[in-house]
Amino acid sequence: MKSHLDQLYISSSLYPNEKMDKILQKLINLGIKKIELSGGSIHYTDVERDLILLKKKHLLSYNFHNYFPPPEEDFVLNLASLNDQIYEKSLQFCINAIKMAIRVGAERIGFHAGFLVDFSTNEIGKKIEFNSFYDKDKALHRFFQSIEYLQKIADNKLTVYFENNVFSTPNRDEFNGKCPFLLTTSNDYYEYINKIEFPLLLDLAHLYVSSTSLNLNFEKECAELIKCTDYLHISHNNGHVDQHAPLIQESPIVKVVQSERISNAIITLELSSEDGLLQSIDTIRGFNLC
Repeated sequence: MKSHLDQLYISSSLYPNEKMDKILQKLINLGIKKIELSGGSIHYTDVERDLILLKKKHLLSYNFHNYFPPPEEDFVLNLASLNDQIYEKSLQFCINAIKMAIRVGAERIGFHAGFLVDFSTNEIGKKIEFNSFYDKDKALHRFFQSIEYLQKIADNKLTVYFENNVFSTPNRDEFNGKCPFLLTTSNDYYEYINKIEFPLLLDLAHLYVSSTSLNLNFEKECAELIKCTDYLHISHNNGHVDQHAPLIQESPIVKVVQSERISNAIITLELSSEDGLLQSIDTIRGFNLC
């Protein structure tokens, strides 16, 4: 019988602030061989060598996600920035990540959609200090250019996905209800794909928080978007901030996924620590299949 565990990746974010070779070894020791390489690890020059060696030795499968491999100097990736320096830095980072992903044999790479503001690294996941928004039409144009260009760089050697952003309650309050993040709702997605087609990486935890902040029906948002993708991120949260918490049966996120009877989707379990990992895997084992 087919199981979602056959399609389950575990995010390397489980072990933050470590070198990727050490992170991979910890995951291997847990019997995990499908790994999404994500942000939060320590920069070092031999990371590509280690990815290749460990993949061959342990028959690993990789996907790349957003801020991997980490740069020497941290910055906030924004593919919609109207600050030319930030935009060019973001675009070049993504180009380099795609090329490395191809070299190490990854099948997918996902980047967050852009923002209408630029902010500092110490504001990531926290309350963002208010400043003026970029012109949305100009920012979207730049984001769509990014999508087109990065798809050409990938050249059908791997699939480039773009992920829905999270609009938290603290940021809703800071921005007086106006969302500075692109691609947070189903309406955003349908608006964008009328201009340019792209594969959607649907982060259900992000969608749950954004639905709360924007007073949208999460179940309806999920029903609209889950049929448009074959790649999901999943974790639990309180509906106000993205906590990367372990899955629980009572979670609205778990309930809505079970009701949608997803099939053939790659799922990444995106937790902030090893606590609750096995419990979360057991929960995913129980997801319905079509």
